[in-house]
Amino acid sequence: MITPLGKPTWRDRITAYLGRWSRPEVVVSCLLLLVTALQAWILLRQTDILDQQRRDAIEGGKQTQAIVDAEKIIARASQSSANSMRDSVAQAKTTLTATLEQSRKSLQLSRKSLERTIEISRDDQRAWLGFSAITGIKEIKEGSMLNLDVAWVNSGRSPALRVQGATGFHCQSSGTAFVPVYRPDVRTPSISVLQQNARHYSKLHLDRPISKQEADDILTGKQILYVFGRVTYDDVSGRHHQTTFACYLQPSRSEPPSYSWRALNTYNTAD
Repeated sequence: MITPLGKPTWRDRITAYLGRWSRPEVVVSCLLLLVTALQAWILLRQTDILDQQRRDAIEGGKQTQAIVDAEKIIARASQSSANSMRDSVAQAKTTLTATLEQSRKSLQLSRKSLERTIEISRDDQRAWLGFSAITGIKEIKEGSMLNLDVAWVNSGRSPALRVQGATGFHCQSSGTAFVPVYRPDVRTPSISVLQQNARHYSKLHLDRPISKQEADDILTGKQILYVFGRVTYDDVSGRHHQTTFACYLQPSRSEPPSYSWRALNTYNTAD
């Protein structure tokens, strides 16, 4: 309908507008526009979601970093504590080792001192057997008999146990080396006890008279008469001891001659 003025009415305009939209290309354009808008909206939503996830990831990363930093702090503190404990243990071990070493040395010194004290006490109270004297020679001449008594004495403060002696005599040329050969006494072969201050005698004798040649050789010094001996015994502490002696006869050149016994430089020992 045309108005009198020749202008289209609003109805005409609406009809004409709807007529344009009823065309297929218009419908397709509208659909495309609608799809584009929907995609844009979805894209915006996805962008928002991704942005939120990014913010969440950043926040989570911060929390994770804080946890990692806290764990590092805890690890450093634990390591420091472990190092301090290790140093303390090492120091304590060093101190303990030094203390133990000092205690060991002190104990050794105390033990040595005690052993020395015991040794001194034993030596002070032990038996001491030694050679005392040789008797029996009145003169050296043809036809005289050689009968000697060798005296041993216990000068200690306790008995000598399991005493056994070996004495002998020997005559040999002057200038030759003398070496004693100890044989058990024939007359006193038993093992005995010798009390303190008591004496033990070993008897020596020649089973024939001295010849004139032997007497002259001894008096002139061509032959040397040796007397020697050895005695073994135990003290009351169970320690074993040995004493030896060796002497030679030295006649004087006076008339009548006198006789004395001189100790050799060797074979005179005691322990």
